[in-house]
Amino acid sequence: MMNKVAQYYRELVSSLSERLRHGERDIDALVTQAREKIVRAGDLTQSEIESVIAAVKRDLEEFARSYEESHEDESDSVFMRVIKESLWQELG
Repeated sequence: MMNKVAQYYRELVSSLSERLRHGERDIDALVTQAREKIVRAGDLTQSEIESVIAAVKRDLEEFARSYEESHEDESDSVFMRVIKESLWQELG
């Protein structure tokens, strides 16, 4: 059961972080779409879905905050490379 939750979490974080890297910034819309995708799959209970969504939303909000702060630097591309190569892998 937890394996499925962890698998959905990893898939969603990977997919949504890629969309954030490509400029999408509406976290609520991204999370809503993620929830709909999980519900359609039908593999998780309602409480498991809520658990995955809460974790993904928390981490996406942190990502967005860090990303926006990085725009104040000249090193945006370096920051994004670090995010891509390490942060999301650590979260998984």
